[in-house]
Amino acid sequence: MSEVVKDYITQANFVEYDASGAIMRGGHQGIAFTTDAMARGERVLMTGMSFRPEDVCRTHYVETALRHIRVRTECPAVLDGLVLSRLPQPCRIEISSPFATPTFYDWIDPALTLSFEHPGRYTVRVLSIPYLPGVFEVPVDA
Repeated sequence: MSEVVKDYITQANFVEYDASGAIMRGGHQGIAFTTDAMARGERVLMTGMSFRPEDVCRTHYVETALRHIRVRTECPAVLDGLVLSRLPQPCRIEISSPFATPTFYDWIDPALTLSFEHPGRYTVRVLSIPYLPGVFEVPVDA
């Protein structure tokens, strides 16, 4: 009986992803490294698509049920005054100002009324796979 020879030399693109389908990293490695990881049940996929490893994390996601790589679409969220609506459910809201580290909120409702204690310019990001981040600038006067 002959032994199966694995190809650790021929390079192929791969992505690693988390349970939500967010791609954590992409790169190039020997085909057998990726197929071994897949056989162990790791969240990794080999892909024939051409991509820059530094871009794939923000432009694509993995549809986990089908184990297919997909392009992220525009976030449906809309900001009107201080009300964010059409939020993806669930999502994560990131609020940051130039003076502090970002604050994150896990959110499950379709809308959110924002309020701020201090004047300034805030950046609000709506994060949800399979969408690109929705980014909004919110000026708050005194």
